[in-house]
Amino acid sequence: MEPFRVFISSIMNPDREDLRPEREAAKAAIERFSPISTAWAFEHATVSSQPLLDFYLEAVKACDLLILIVGEEMTEPVRQEFITARDHGKPILVFRKSVSQRTPEAEAILREADKKYDDFADAAELARKIAIRSGPNSWRSFAEARPRGRCRIHRSPS
Repeated sequence: MEPFRVFISSIMNPDREDLRPEREAAKAAIERFSPISTAWAFEHATVSSQPLLDFYLEAVKACDLLILIVGEEMTEPVRQEFITARDHGKPILVFRKSVSQRTPEAEAILREADKKYDDFADAAELARKIAIRSGPNSWRSFAEARPRGRCRIHRSPS
């Protein structure tokens, strides 16, 4: 059986907002259940000859679950990942970082997601919440929606 593939989506530009600790925590929480699950994070993906947008949106289409991490800001690539997941019927879990201020774009994606999100204060709390909300007990409900004949995601060794 193929592992349950979880796409990690968040802003990646540390000059705008540094969510690297949260992304690493999310990846570790998902891969804690390896070989049942595997995380797909852009920064750990293998090199590709595909155009950049196609590369990560194909990974969204091939995933079984998208984890959306929303902090202060939102970028168009993250919004496109969310839209692609939604339009392809992927389950989406939204985690909202507790911040003093959020841009209108970040607030808009939370409204557009129209999902009950979970708040977190730091990377450690996010990892705990992801492990609880997306662990093996949740895979069954997500797996029922899993389409047959998907493409395989290749990831680089960590």
